[in-house]
Amino acid sequence: MALFAPHLADAIDIRPEIVDVDGDQVYFSDGSVASADIIVCCTGYKHRLEFLPANIRSHIPSSNSLYEYMFLPEYATRLAFIGFVRPGVGTVPIAAELQSRYVGLLLNGSVSLPSAKTMAAGIRLQQESARRVFPMDFNRVPHIIDYYPYISGIANKIGAQPRQWKLFFTDVRIWYKINFSFLCPGMFRLDGPGAKPRDVKSVLRSLPTMPKKVLLLEGVLYVLCRFLSTIGFRRFRPFS
Repeated sequence: MALFAPHLADAIDIRPEIVDVDGDQVYFSDGSVASADIIVCCTGYKHRLEFLPANIRSHIPSSNSLYEYMFLPEYATRLAFIGFVRPGVGTVPIAAELQSRYVGLLLNGSVSLPSAKTMAAGIRLQQESARRVFPMDFNRVPHIIDYYPYISGIANKIGAQPRQWKLFFTDVRIWYKINFSFLCPGMFRLDGPGAKPRDVKSVLRSLPTMPKKVLLLEGVLYVLCRFLSTIGFRRFRPFS
């Protein structure tokens, strides 16, 4: 909290651990006391889908049982989940925004879903991938996703993936930024439905890039892993 204290000083009174409560009097570990009407315990949450019929709920123990963590194959044309994911690294809103665009394009007929059989196969593959990438967390957080491969995959489905070769020859600076800077979700607004290239490029140009020594090291390691996986050392295969 110390990091945020200067920004919250006028809006919130930051206190240490609660040690006792007597009526509306709350006692803190530093000896201070405050009156409180409500104490909100942020203990997390459980996924509850009681708003759905039991015959549908039984097929959704977690969103990893859904195609692209969104669609139950048997009800794909009538039911979609948005934001029902937990990125291992990254943010839910970015994934949810791409999911929303996907659903919007499905609703207006611009894209279509694969067959139920293909979706079922896709679910098995995404579960296997998540187990491999997150062996310690998959059972505890079954809706966990590998952030960049996931959002990149959704972007491919909606035609929003940046056109790398076009950028390389027409605007190499933007190409460099989207490949060697921070992962900016604006890159998925350069092309495709809802594109806003002029606005996005001004943001991308302002982003810093990683130190060249770090880029060189990562590049060497990536090429080495590719080479080792090619000659049979599958454990070195890059996930993405």
